[in-house]
Amino acid sequence: MAGNVTESLVSNGHDSFFDHYGLMLDKIQKRFCDMAGVYACCLNSEGERITEFSGLTAETEFIKQYVTEERIKGIYDRVTESELEDQAVESTDVPNLKLAGIAVKENQKTAIVWIVCGIITDIEYDTELYPYPPVKDFRYRVTEKQFYRALDFIRDFTQILVKIEDSRNEAALNVEKSMLEQEEIRKSVLRAETTTEIVSLLDSDDSIEEIMAEILEKVATFLGISHAFVSRVHVEDTIMDIVVQWRISGERIIFDKTIDIDRCWFLNSSKTLAVSSDSNMSAGEKEQLDMLGMKAVVAMPIQINGSIGFYAAFSENRHQHIWSIDDIKFINDAVRILQNIIVKRIQRNSIASSFASLEAILDNVGSSIYVRDTKTGALLFANRSLRNNFSKELSDGSLELLFESSIPSRSKSGNYEVYHDLRDRWYELFYTRISWVDGRPVSLCAVYDITEKKMYQKRIEQQAYTDFLTGLYNRMCCERDLERYVSEARKYDSKGVICYLDLDDFKKINDTLGHQYGDILLQDISRAISNVDGIANSCYRMGGDEFVIIVPTESFDEYDRILEDVKHIFAKPWYLKDSDYYCTMSMGSVVFPDDGENVSDLIKKADIAMYEAKRSGKNRIAKYSDNIDASSIRRLDMEKSMRDAALENCKEFVVYFQPIIDVLSGDNSMKGAEALVRWNSSKLGFISPGEF
Repeated sequence: MAGNVTESLVSNGHDSFFDHYGLMLDKIQKRFCDMAGVYACCLNSEGERITEFSGLTAETEFIKQYVTEERIKGIYDRVTESELEDQAVESTDVPNLKLAGIAVKENQKTAIVWIVCGIITDIEYDTELYPYPPVKDFRYRVTEKQFYRALDFIRDFTQILVKIEDSRNEAALNVEKSMLEQEEIRKSVLRAETTTEIVSLLDSDDSIEEIMAEILEKVATFLGISHAFVSRVHVEDTIMDIVVQWRISGERIIFDKTIDIDRCWFLNSSKTLAVSSDSNMSAGEKEQLDMLGMKAVVAMPIQINGSIGFYAAFSENRHQHIWSIDDIKFINDAVRILQNIIVKRIQRNSIASSFASLEAILDNVGSSIYVRDTKTGALLFANRSLRNNFSKELSDGSLELLFESSIPSRSKSGNYEVYHDLRDRWYELFYTRISWVDGRPVSLCAVYDITEKKMYQKRIEQQAYTDFLTGLYNRMCCERDLERYVSEARKYDSKGVICYLDLDDFKKINDTLGHQYGDILLQDISRAISNVDGIANSCYRMGGDEFVIIVPTESFDEYDRILEDVKHIFAKPWYLKDSDYYCTMSMGSVVFPDDGENVSDLIKKADIAMYEAKRSGKNRIAKYSDNIDASSIRRLDMEKSMRDAALENCKEFVVYFQPIIDVLSGDNSMKGAEALVRWNSSKLGFISPGEF
């Protein structure tokens, strides 16, 4: 798996970003230049030109005379190589022509760089200091204030695009990683279930041929291969007999003749032999595999009383196949069980011998196994793994209570998870009812440690509910927890409070000191509010500079004290960039269930109350009431809808041109047009400019 998603994205020149937004950049740039009245082009993280300057050709060619490639390279190096400076503005040889560079960065690595030029209409200058006269009649002209606002807009807008693409790629990688790990867990559980099913055949009364066929089917089905067979070898010569063959539905059998046939070359070794599709073979060996239709094969000897009496072979005949180490280990375990079943059948008259074989098998499987008499409850057998891992439970008699207390009385087989409090570990128990070697009914239990699987699931859940920057819980977790707190308040006839908190003028900190110090401030504030007694585990970052604090029912009596503690936090300055800065907050509060029980409504009401606090002058707390002016709700909805509309390529905003008529000319001729922006909201309808 890739490491940090953002680092990968940036180090590769933001290939994924440009794949996703590359076709849009030119369109975005042209609309931006038209709306802002500037000239701009775009560079990638390597300083290579992605787009050319937008604007009339004659005007852009004029600008290129004074904003040369050397000047662009210089300002590019300035904004990309500095750790703190991501935006710079420089003068040119033309008095009212300004050059700006804006580096949009993620984790201190450059994603994209904007080069913006502006013809400034209200700048003061000394013509004697400049070799060239000012520009006066260009199509695009702006005031100095408008120029800096345009720089802020394109920087913030592009930063949003980079973060969205970063989040999209991180989510895709997490999903891919999760799917791979879930597949490994699924295969591990399926392998355990199949092994348990094979072990249960140890005491089957079926014929040995039927048992062989069943084991071959279970192993081949788990591995997803097409064929398997067991052969009996003749010690005195090089021929063999086919005892059992298995094939997947729709495939032909390998051997039409089953008695006195030439032994295959891969059935001559005293050890396991694995031949994959890419293995090196002689011409003769390859020819025989082709005749048998095999693409890959694994052969294992089955020893009876010290000599090889049988071979078990598993093959894939449909397509190329590479055997993994886990495949070989699983086949080996299954064949060893089959070997002991054969030995048991040969020594059926000796219970002691059968038990010794069974003990040898179970002592070498990869799980903790024990057997209990279902009638008396007596423990009949515990393998080496169980004795090593659960010696205390065996000695104090708590094994049955720990693992078997949840087995349904009439259930013959099944599985479930068990948590061990003292060890803080999770186990999965597989149980089945079988007959023991002496004929009595027993319960065979296999125990697998799945703590790592549970810890992985917990990490995934934590990532889903935690804010990456501050470490606080996020909006998703807030909504989940609020549902629980409201339910508890309703159940026990108690109360709680939800407080919606927004930082006052946080943008000034970002604009003055830079986004990195804004992030530091958010982290400091998060630590401070999460340290307040009574709300340590109920603080959430909703996004940006907005936080939610839930005062649970058990802390409701201390609400006034909690409120004072929070207010005290914002009464002191924050030390940022070698100086003290004040940052106040506005807060809205809602009492549940008095003011509602629906999670979405409660959060919205708290948000409305917070907005009322801001409208009343900021740095204050407002409680929600039904008397809040409906205009507050309207304005809040409008603000949120406007943010959403801006993120969607500004497609809801349209430009109307109002003609400018020269009434003094006598012919009322049109001398120009005034461009007016109008907003046709998909949620709120057509909105007056005076309102939005």
